[in-house]
Amino acid sequence: MELSRVLSWSRPPLKAFKGWTGTHFKTFVIREFLGNHLLNICRQVTGMNVKTLFKEVHGLSRSALAQRRTPRWNTLMEQPVQELVQSFTSCTLPRSEWNHHAHLKIGLWHVLHASPVEALEKLRDGIRIYNAATGIENTESQGYHETITRFYVWIIHGFLQITDRTQPIEDLAAELIARHGERSLPLQYYCRALLHSIAARLRWQAPDLRLLE
Repeated sequence: MELSRVLSWSRPPLKAFKGWTGTHFKTFVIREFLGNHLLNICRQVTGMNVKTLFKEVHGLSRSALAQRRTPRWNTLMEQPVQELVQSFTSCTLPRSEWNHHAHLKIGLWHVLHASPVEALEKLRDGIRIYNAATGIENTESQGYHETITRFYVWIIHGFLQITDRTQPIEDLAAELIARHGERSLPLQYYCRALLHSIAARLRWQAPDLRLLE
């Protein structure tokens, strides 16, 4: 039984618990199924008593809970930017690690070390080479996407214009992701039909919803 489902109950499902409040039942389940040891850990980590802890859990959406726990685990598990770039350029980066955040970090590194035009050229070549080396064909329906790549070079360049570029690149990457890490960001500027079109994949297309400032 998943703990998230247990915590989502607002009333005891069994007649045996008639008269108990939701919090009473949840506390019982925690103690019986997870034990006092884990309960003590929750107290130590959060500094909350049981009643306050459950109140916090109910008051937060799943996305908010994810945001609370994501930074710590990502910091521990994600590859340093310099190593990520080396893995990318040598085509040894596993496909499973070639995710949206990896794209942003590698884009950041390139824009930091070159002009936007030069960075775009290097990213264009690098992504195409990496795709080919890892079994992804660059065609009109998959692989390298010119409009999205150029859009993010613009985003990163603008970000660096208002940010202290002398910070460690890990800090810059974390701030970039915090500000512009949503995968849906391009859809604030492009309608879905245009962004996902063959023309946008093969050639730069200007935004149709919002101007690039």
